[in-house]
Amino acid sequence: MKCGPVRMERHLPNPFRVGTRKPPILSKSPGPGRSSVLVLVAGMAAEEAEQASAANLGCTEDEPDDDFQPDLPGAKATGSRKSAAAANDQVTEESAAAALPALPPLLTGPWQQLEGAPRPPGAGPRLLAWNEHGHVASYPDQLRVEVHRHSEEKPQRIADYDGLQMAAVSEGACCLAAGSGAAGGSRILIRPSERWEKAVFSAPLGSAAEAPEAVACGGNFVAVLTSSRMLRLYTFSGMPMGLLSMPGRSVALAARGPLLLVVTGRPLAASESQDADFEDVLDFRLLDVRTRIERSAGRLPLSPASRLRWLGFAEDLVPIAIDTSGVVRALLGSGAGSWGPAGGTGGEWTPVLSLAEHEEDGPLWAVHALQGSLVFAEIGASAAEPRAPPEAPKEEAQEAVSAEGLGSEGGVVEPVEIQPVFFGVRSSCQLRTLSWRLPIGPFPTAGDAIEGAFREQLLARHAQDMVSMALLGPEDVQKAEALEKKSKQSALKLFHQLASAQEVERAHHVAQFSLASSTGSFKVLDMAQKLAEKANQYRLADAVAALPRHALVPQLTSAQPQ
Repeated sequence: MKCGPVRMERHLPNPFRVGTRKPPILSKSPGPGRSSVLVLVAGMAAEEAEQASAANLGCTEDEPDDDFQPDLPGAKATGSRKSAAAANDQVTEESAAAALPALPPLLTGPWQQLEGAPRPPGAGPRLLAWNEHGHVASYPDQLRVEVHRHSEEKPQRIADYDGLQMAAVSEGACCLAAGSGAAGGSRILIRPSERWEKAVFSAPLGSAAEAPEAVACGGNFVAVLTSSRMLRLYTFSGMPMGLLSMPGRSVALAARGPLLLVVTGRPLAASESQDADFEDVLDFRLLDVRTRIERSAGRLPLSPASRLRWLGFAEDLVPIAIDTSGVVRALLGSGAGSWGPAGGTGGEWTPVLSLAEHEEDGPLWAVHALQGSLVFAEIGASAAEPRAPPEAPKEEAQEAVSAEGLGSEGGVVEPVEIQPVFFGVRSSCQLRTLSWRLPIGPFPTAGDAIEGAFREQLLARHAQDMVSMALLGPEDVQKAEALEKKSKQSALKLFHQLASAQEVERAHHVAQFSLASSTGSFKVLDMAQKLAEKANQYRLADAVAALPRHALVPQLTSAQPQ
């Protein structure tokens, strides 16, 4: 870059170069023979500065010992102090803006949080996965990935030179994957929670052109949807367990225990993927990896003009799906006698909750699902994607923001430190549990009791299906029996409440369609008959007495198939 016609600094070092440095303070009494040299150098510097000012150039050559200062738009002559101050202020503001941490993307529009799928573009620390087992966070600026389990005090830090984009974590393992756009190429890494010797295993793909697009971890397997429309199943050591062709593009995976939920869709055109009103067409398959049985399959329902937002399993193995309209659906009844084929393998998606009325103060980030409820993290009005936790508490303290302003009476308000909210294991965010609320509509009498009895009946039937398919352990079998008992008690309370409110027809239907169809209905119907007589509803008592009764069935077991 030219800075003037005179270039004498190439022949003699100039201590007074034009730039941000100040001239050194000369000694008042220079030694013998040095006065003439200093005068010569000072004269040369003054001549150079004058010519540079005349040419309106405020820069010098970019040499190692030079404080380079680029041309600033709108700056006046180099000698103007106001222009120099304004230029310095602009550089300071730009530097400060560049030093600010990258903000997470906003959760606006049809945003999604599909665990195991690539996150939408964004900068800064990202949460790739977060559930009841722990979290997986990516720190691209530090080239590392953090795996932190709830059962562990400290996280595991892994070097990431491949650009890992996908993660899933379960009780047995953590799966990490890099897609086709990663710097290090496509990769699948499996880290078992309990290992003998090796800490990590690599799972191979069919070819160099095949790339993972979604991952999930189950009880003893890892599932991967790839760009070749393949579903690959691996053991925790990367050994192949299954290889299936999929009918459409990869969308999402979810796994828990022996069950795997696979969601695919038809290919989307570029115009459709950007259209907010486009209705996606998705298919699902519920697979039992242990027995290699398809438990259910069909179309995954979504609200009008909505996309899939979250996919997972509840602790009682109920598949859960949330769309971008905030409607929560559960796949209930996948056993014999459910909605579907007579031999089972059916099940239908039932709406169990609407998040629209709960997200008035900001989006809710789904963490995990319990029996009949879901746990969410409150994002707040900022609607920013949850931030991964810092590396150490010191970083959290350094990122605290000090807010200072004037009070209502002109007084100065004391600075208040606003700590940023982080998410994940041992997070500082507020967790919120929302119970299912089936949209059955209003009733003039016993509306809450009707909804509660209906909900518990669905959960009890699902638990019976899981026990009959030997998908639950001994402890879960006891919970299923307790849930069935609770369902009968809720139905009896509803029957008595309706009978006491002169709603005899509805009370009779509770006895006919709920109590009479339950196991051991002989004893339950006798109790309902006595409750009707106690409410002076003798005609209702006679109708209940005429209902068919079933004897007690053998106790539920969890015998594993051979």
